[in-house]
Amino acid sequence: MGSLSVAPALISLLAIVGNGVDSDLPRSASLPVVQPSRGLVIVLRPADVDELTRTALARVTGELTAAEFQTTLVTLDPSQDPTTQVETVAPESRAVAAFAIAHIGDPNGHTIAIWVSDRVGRRTSILHMAIQGDNVSHDAAVLALNAIELIRVSLAGLWPAPPQATTVPVKHAAEPAQRPQFTIGLGIAAQQDWGLPSPQWMGSLMAMVTWPRGLGIKAEISGLGPALTLTGDYGTAAVHRQLASLGLTWTFLRRARVQSFLVASAGVAHLSAEGASTDSTRAFARSGSVWSALGAAGAAAAVRLTQRIWLGAELDGIVTVPPLVIRIDDHDYGPFSRPGVLANVGLRFGF
Repeated sequence: MGSLSVAPALISLLAIVGNGVDSDLPRSASLPVVQPSRGLVIVLRPADVDELTRTALARVTGELTAAEFQTTLVTLDPSQDPTTQVETVAPESRAVAAFAIAHIGDPNGHTIAIWVSDRVGRRTSILHMAIQGDNVSHDAAVLALNAIELIRVSLAGLWPAPPQATTVPVKHAAEPAQRPQFTIGLGIAAQQDWGLPSPQWMGSLMAMVTWPRGLGIKAEISGLGPALTLTGDYGTAAVHRQLASLGLTWTFLRRARVQSFLVASAGVAHLSAEGASTDSTRAFARSGSVWSALGAAGAAAAVRLTQRIWLGAELDGIVTVPPLVIRIDDHDYGPFSRPGVLANVGLRFGF
């Protein structure tokens, strides 16, 4: 009989405790809080992600979150086709879309693909985009804008409508302005004149500004090298030259690791010579210097070594007016730089 009286007592006690819990907390507290969501979007990213892709993915994920989508990250398998992975990833997740950004071919290449798979409508969109590679922040912003626009088009039925303007019109987000690129360089130049036995070596210093559309301005100074020695039957002459020019450049090839451009410039050339006689019976020597106008045209190329350091090379044809001539024992050496070739190799630093 004692056991029969205990069981109802336990049941009553449990009921009292249960009622006490329900009376102190709201009923919804016993269930997980579900944030409002328009659906799940799976974001696939390469295992070895670079700064450009990382920055673009962060912006796209932020836009998806702001549009009330849930996101989850999945690593792309480099051994499988990205299109297949985007279309088949996590079928049990009931995701409304899958999205991926990755380089095509070379991981450091200048072409990037964007994949968006609409899991509801069962269609996949692919966009190929070429990047410049010389400004990571700008390339990431443009890449993110293109990716977000492609997602909006693919998920037009789920993407929230933009707020209606009231008194102040809403401006569209503008693409970041492209800034000019500044370059300074230090190198070695070699000038070879037509008819002279050997080239003359000089140090060189250059500065260049290049605008996004390819047009630029370049200034260069060459000089401070060893003298070029010319020898005659009765004497020698030690020749020094300095060149200064200012001109225009046109970049016709701009990639992540290689740039090429054309150069046309004008300036001045300074030539100085010191004569010495080797015949005691004709001990007569003279020194002097002269200035002349300089014109140059050619092509240049640069290869990226690091983020801001390039290895550059340039080859120009040059001419001076009037021509410069050195005379030793009634024998004329020259004309100097009419025509001539100036080659330059050195390091360039971009900003």
